[in-house]
Amino acid sequence: MVNEIQTIFISNLKKLRGEAGLTQAALAEKCALSAYYVTEIETGRRFPSLDTLQKLCDVLDVRPYRLFFSEKDSLQFIDEVRDELYLGKLKKGIDEVFEQFR
Repeated sequence: MVNEIQTIFISNLKKLRGEAGLTQAALAEKCALSAYYVTEIETGRRFPSLDTLQKLCDVLDVRPYRLFFSEKDSLQFIDEVRDELYLGKLKKGIDEVFEQFR
């Protein structure tokens, strides 16, 4: 039985492979895997090891989170990181202003 994480992973893998213009066979070859194994992954019958996940990410030129986050979750994650970076810069700027008055 395929769970929600696997469903998202499979969907993202297929989408990213398509965006890269790769067939299952081409992706398999670039990752040094069998085409059958890639088919098994994309149908949810097998789940890749961490080493294989790294190969997939390298070939697809994506960070691992792109395989596990839904598009909505990815956008939310990016927004949260951007907000944290912005708030960190803002806090640093405020600290520098207060430092001038010490």
